[in-house]
Amino acid sequence: MKNRIGKRLVKSYLLLIITTIVILDIFLLIGFKTFYYTSVENELKSRLSFSLNFYNRNYSDKNLEDIILEDNDILWTYTNAEVQVLTPKGNIIIDSIGAISKEPINSQDFLL
Repeated sequence: MKNRIGKRLVKSYLLLIITTIVILDIFLLIGFKTFYYTSVENELKSRLSFSLNFYNRNYSDKNLEDIILEDNDILWTYTNAEVQVLTPKGNIIIDSIGAISKEPINSQDFLL
């Protein structure tokens, strides 16, 4: 009879330990996900704020197309991402990798 009680106790404690670990893992995953997305959001807001301040200080009196044609290095100086500057109709003014299409952009992130 002692063996049966011992096995039941071991199974109960094992189940309790596994349940505790699973619950802690879930909370940790949610916490890391929230931390990561919050950090990325704050970084993007910071870069946007910097860009807006820079634009307002140096280029607010000029047309966007003139700025781009004068200083196209501005696109890839501060980022490693591909940057495209579009007209309101979807035509590409300049692309950071040099791919310029004559046809308007038709994608999910740009609505005509």
